[in-house]
Amino acid sequence: MEELADTTDNFSEKNLIGETLFTKLYRGTIGQDWLPFEDWVVTVKIWDYTLQSDKAGFLSSCYLNTNESLKEEVMFLTQPSAKQHPNVVNLLGYCNRRYLEAVVYDLNPLDIVHNLATTGSLTWLQRIKVALGFARALEFLHDPKKPYLDCNPKIFEFSTMSGGILDGPEEGGFEYRPNRYLVHESLVEDPGFYASDGIMITELAMRCIQRELDKRPTMKDVVKRLEGLQAVQLYGNVVGM
Repeated sequence: MEELADTTDNFSEKNLIGETLFTKLYRGTIGQDWLPFEDWVVTVKIWDYTLQSDKAGFLSSCYLNTNESLKEEVMFLTQPSAKQHPNVVNLLGYCNRRYLEAVVYDLNPLDIVHNLATTGSLTWLQRIKVALGFARALEFLHDPKKPYLDCNPKIFEFSTMSGGILDGPEEGGFEYRPNRYLVHESLVEDPGFYASDGIMITELAMRCIQRELDKRPTMKDVVKRLEGLQAVQLYGNVVGM
């Protein structure tokens, strides 16, 4: 516990990268006292009980056993197939003590995708690259064979790996009209944007939030559809093909 506090400057606000549903992410530094070379920047994720209680009203249908979530994540990330995946974060270590459940990743991130997307920091092609990377990682997680159980973006939140934590997604509060895209106007003039891609991505997103599970696409289908985008076909080297 003391080492994690030292690494993150006692979990200071200046080192807070962002929050997920049940966790907080901190940037940390492993000092030269531990290493034969310069300081090593890492990411520390802690399960935060206050996040669950603070958002209890909004997340009335959510529940997460943090201890089991930590164990499942560690089991997953220590499997060879997970270690070799380019879109899954590398685990350096973990802490499983009362009131402090944490993992340490070999990751020095620019930021979390939510922050970059909401501040308009990502171009259209960068968003396509991120979407494709996450889709490939989720396809791996959703593999029915579950190869990890045989005992450029990076996924670091695994609480929905086995069944999820929500009763069902809430569909958007707007009327969606076919053959229209829901893409922010600031991205429409970006290089690599095609109206047909915007329509396809919008339709795919609407399918993903259907209440009925059998109406949602598989991640294999999502990856296939994203790989078929004009932007991916023409700018494959930019988006990670």
